[in-house]
Amino acid sequence: MPVRPSAFSLNTIVIGVRHANAAIDVREQLAFSGPTLEQACQALTTYRGIEEAAILSTCNRTELYATVSDTALGIQSLKRFLKEYKQFDYDAHHGHGFLLLHEDAIIHLFRVASGIDSMILGEGQILSQIKDALHAAMAGGTAGEIIEKLFKTALTVGKAVRSETGIAHRDPNIPKAALAFIGQQYGQLNGMPTVAQPALVLGAGRIADIMLAELTTARASLGAKPAEITLINRTMDRLAPLAEQYGIQTAAWDQLPALAACHPLILVATSAKHYLLKPEHFSQHQGQHDTLIMDISVPRNVDPAIGQHPHVKVYNTDDLQGYGSLSEANRLRLTHEANQVIEREYKAFHQWRVGRPAIPVISQLRARIEDARRTEVADFVSYCPETKKSCGVIDAMSRSLVNKLLHDPTIQLRSTPQLDEIYKQAEMLSTMFNIPAPPAACSTTVPAGSIRNTGNTPYPDHEADAAPSGSPSSDAADMVSVNPRP
Repeated sequence: MPVRPSAFSLNTIVIGVRHANAAIDVREQLAFSGPTLEQACQALTTYRGIEEAAILSTCNRTELYATVSDTALGIQSLKRFLKEYKQFDYDAHHGHGFLLLHEDAIIHLFRVASGIDSMILGEGQILSQIKDALHAAMAGGTAGEIIEKLFKTALTVGKAVRSETGIAHRDPNIPKAALAFIGQQYGQLNGMPTVAQPALVLGAGRIADIMLAELTTARASLGAKPAEITLINRTMDRLAPLAEQYGIQTAAWDQLPALAACHPLILVATSAKHYLLKPEHFSQHQGQHDTLIMDISVPRNVDPAIGQHPHVKVYNTDDLQGYGSLSEANRLRLTHEANQVIEREYKAFHQWRVGRPAIPVISQLRARIEDARRTEVADFVSYCPETKKSCGVIDAMSRSLVNKLLHDPTIQLRSTPQLDEIYKQAEMLSTMFNIPAPPAACSTTVPAGSIRNTGNTPYPDHEADAAPSGSPSSDAADMVSVNPRP
């Protein structure tokens, strides 16, 4: 059987699409529903070179994270997985996707967790979505030491950013932004405030719950009654708790056509993979009122063809850019504060990551010296019977001496910032004390022109020969050979 690469020798890649580069018709093609994440992760790790994997899929993004022992092979396998599993040709969608390696991939996930890469700055749902991605990978057995540590650290980063900066003080979220969009674009509908209109809400999951909370709060400020909200879902068992919590009505799914035709405001937030609202649902709409539909589902649950009806307007998450956000000055300030936290936490993660190859060597060195210590103490006591009464003191003294002698070399080895230097030092210790050497570092050579590592934000990758002359050396260095990073 082939030897599985050590976690110490793996590098990290992320490939995917996000709201800033890909419209919803692209994002929904790559969307994974919660129940399918585990199976998809397992499928991904069957591809050559993919050792660990996790998939983050939200309304804003689908991102595949993988650890690989060979970067070039890993990139090829990730692209092949997208093509075979989602019928998505990454190379044919040039400009819509992004690909980041090593340090950039790690920092990107930390930015995502902090909310500064979200459509709505600081939105909090991403933390539960990252947690779901990790749980799916762990349940599927695809989250090894690196992926598990990476995602858990990302959650720590996200919480730290929200507690140490003002980014979460407004409690930003997609449903709140959707209502802000409706209020600003359609302050009045049919002669009254739009959010105060009788409303139909499709869905009973986590996002629909948030939508109901935001909607009932907004309506209460206008004096509108929650009883004028009707909640509908395919499964009835989830409706009763929400109806009781918010004081709203519920309806059976077979009433959808009649309800859609008579409600001026329709909000859609489900996990269905297909259109739930179609043009035929509005065939009886004679223009007695105007209807506004906001679909925050990905994939979309509302057929955009409905928007051709003269009295129906349809919107989705792509229309929410800039709504529910701060001024540009405040956005820049909060982003800067978040980046400071990210930099601090990345340094800690980096130190953990590069220090991993030293751990087996340190453990074996300590074990070797501990064996020698015990042997010498036992021999000394046997040669000097009069010392038996002091055996405990001698043992403690020798143990303390060993710990003090090993303390500085251990700290030095684990805190060395460069991975190649750690390998050199670890190999030297292995040779000196005749203990197994650490596993070799992995290949990070990338074919010329195959990718361009684009820094800490996932802008579309470009061909290497398309880079302008005088490009920053940090980008140019990554075009052909990517330095071994965590």
